[in-house]
Amino acid sequence: MEAYEYKVVNLKADVTAGDIEKGIAGNKVATQVELNLKEYAQGGWEYYSIIPVEVRIKKGCLGDKNGPDSVSIHTMVFRRAVK
Repeated sequence: MEAYEYKVVNLKADVTAGDIEKGIAGNKVATQVELNLKEYAQGGWEYYSIIPVEVRIKKGCLGDKNGPDSVSIHTMVFRRAVK
């Protein structure tokens, strides 16, 4: 059985409200994902999966008490065989 090492990186998906209105947000996100895939492939990593991580937001005494209680952050998982 082959052993692997893993690298987990934040999925960067930056779009604006204008991008959504123009219908180009999906293409911008796809391009950003593709750039991550190419970058890590050059380092010998293969794409393994995308995992959403639910992050709870602690409400501080000076923080926004009306904001969301949690946010979902998507991470990209890459792996490569350990030699």
